Amino acid sequence: MTNTKGENQWDLSAEAKERIVEKYLKRYIDERNNGNWSTYRDKSSRFEIQQKEIKFIGNKRIYLPNESDYNLNLQESRGLGIDEDTTIEKIIRSSSEKIVSMEESDNVRSKELDKFLNSHFDKTSDKNFLEIGFRIPKLQYYYRNNFSMNAYGVDINSFNVEIFSEMGFNCRTFNLIENKSIQAEMGATFDVVVCYHVLEHVTNPVESIENIFNSMNKGGVFHVEVPIEPGTPRLEYGHLISYDPSDMLKILRGVGFNVVNGNNDTHTGGPWIERYIAVK
Repeated sequence: MTNTKGENQWDLSAEAKERIVEKYLKRYIDERNNGNWSTYRDKSSRFEIQQKEIKFIGNKRIYLPNESDYNLNLQESRGLGIDEDTTIEKIIRSSSEKIVSMEESDNVRSKELDKFLNSHFDKTSDKNFLEIGFRIPKLQYYYRNNFSMNAYGVDINSFNVEIFSEMGFNCRTFNLIENKSIQAEMGATFDVVVCYHVLEHVTNPVESIENIFNSMNKGGVFHVEVPIEPGTPRLEYGHLISYDPSDMLKILRGVGFNVVNGNNDTHTGGPWIERYIAVK
């Protein structure tokens, strides 16, 4: 969609707004108002906790959805911020503001990644950038504008994808749990892939990271961050698996990445995390 309101402003057509309200927003508002997403996050009827052997890291307690749509519903409950008086206009306005506003958590990650990219690549204008689980496509906007990359995004929530596709972003609906080929789905391979607080929402982290690895060009850079939550996953946050310290490091190395940096730096008041820069 052509941006007609200036570089930092976006809007949707009346037809797109009506379609998105009928397809998603009415249901979301009803679910939010009838128990704050409690149906979507119901541990007793929708999810079953099981022990599962995960390659490279051993046994993990994992929430498995009893039906495939239940995980989608769970992730929908983490969407664009739904309350009792949400309107499509409010979502568009808020999202447009957030796209161009890097928060402290964004800056912590981008400062680290930008420094590495500037030393790793001679130039970035011919590179493909992929953001996995974007919710708000601010990083696609940032790396397109600041590094002249071709920016792509994938997200499990088609609500997000439809809104931002209408705004002109190159994004598609994609569910890592289904393990379809990212490369085949996007019709591209990638030089930079970022994946922040996504891999705790999958039940098959090794297969997901192998999929990411296979979608990348040789020398490509993978920047990943996960929360560290030993024990049982926090389903109330949409988490299906929890990671212990160094779990992600073991998986990255096991899949074939060269891990060049790792740390726990986070934003003020942020959770316990691990973040890695890995090169294919």
